[in-house]
Parts: sequence; C-alpha cells; structure tokens
Amino acid sequence: MLRIKIILLIIITCFAAVADAQDKSDDKQLAEQLRKYGQAEVSFLYPGYDSLSAISRLVPVSAVKKGTVYCVLSAKDIDIFQSLKLHYKIIPREESKSVESASSVEEAMNWDLYPTYGQYDTIMHKLAFEYPFLCRVDTIGLSVEGRLILALKISDNVNEDEDEPEVL
Repeated sequence: MLRIKIILLIIITCFAAVADAQDKSDDKQLAEQLRKYGQAEVSFLYPGYDSLSAISRLVPVSAVKKGTVYCVLSAKDIDIFQSLKLHYKIIPREESKSVESASSVEEAMNWDLYPTYGQYDTIMHKLAFEYPFLCRVDTIGLSVEGRLILALKISDNVNEDEDEPEVL
C-alpha cells in the first residue's frame, strides 16, 4: 500500500512539473507577443458569473462567447493576469496588412470586422429605430469623401438638450 502511495505521489509530482513548465512556456509566449505587438489576446474557459465579475475588475474582458472568455492584455495587465493562475490559451495574432470589412450588417454587429459605409448607416439607424427613447441619429459633418458622419445621441431624455456631461 505504501509503495502505491509513493508511486502515485511521484506521478502527481511529474504531472505538476509538466503543467508548471507548460505555464512558464505560455508565459514566455505571452511576454513575446506583448513585446512584439504591444498587446496579446488570450482565452480561457468561462469560470462562472461571480468569478468572471471578479476577474473583469482586474483585467479587461473583451468578449464571452460559447463558454470561452477573451481578454486583450496590455503590458500593465500581464502581472495581474498571471497572478490569477488561469489555464489560458494565447490566441495567435493574424498577420494582416489590410482592413477586413464585414460582408453583412449582421456580421458587422459582431464588432470584429469593419462595416462598410452602407452597413454603418444601417447600423446607426437600426439602433435608433430599435431604441427610440434612448437613441437618436445625428449628423456631425461630412467625411473627405462627402459622406455623412453619423453619431448616436444616447440619453434617458434623447430629445432634450440637458446640462449634463457629454462624451464624443
């Protein structure tokens, strides 16, 4: 019985050493991506509402999709993120030399691709239509191409000009 316990202890220790080595390797890759690009994107499994609420107060969470949490980390976030001891994956950065445009309004509404001007116009008016008591489309000028630059006024009193702080 003692022999079995010793063998199990050795096996567990080996697994822990391998896992720790893997974490250090991931940490090195994370540091390299930060050095090269100034930021790194990582993902980890959704830990539950309360845990994610605590995590999101410490590091920026950019999305939660299909049970996976995504974070875009800058150099100031790394030490805190690594102190959380999460099992994470580094999302490889795509080398792209062009801007990718969405092929539809629905795709643009996922916020990972740039909308075309027509999609941008549709999105702005769609939001104002769906939330008429919160949003109003306004025009704030013309682009160098002569297109309208649209803005959404978002307020609890969208049709009133209130003496409140404003953000552009």
